Amino acid sequence: MEIIKSVSLAGKESKSAHQLHLQLASMIDSAKQNGKLHSRWGTDVFATTIGGVYFHMVLSWTLLEVQYTALSESFRKQFAVVWAGINRN
Repeated sequence: MEIIKSVSLAGKESKSAHQLHLQLASMIDSAKQNGKLHSRWGTDVFATTIGGVYFHMVLSWTLLEVQYTALSESFRKQFAVVWAGINRN
């Protein structure tokens, strides 16, 4: 919550979020080029969606004090749902 309140921290976290997005996009592009990923969705949509699930989990863990194992399992399930929707033509 402090990140949301603090302009200074938000700027630093924004850079981190952007770096995560770029890394995800790079991995997604590689998978597409190697024929391991076939989808009608664009790379930017993938990276944004996966990043959104990740940050939702981080906020849930921070704000709701969810146990790590429950959080980890929840992330895996949510990611599986996202992946099932992404990896289709």
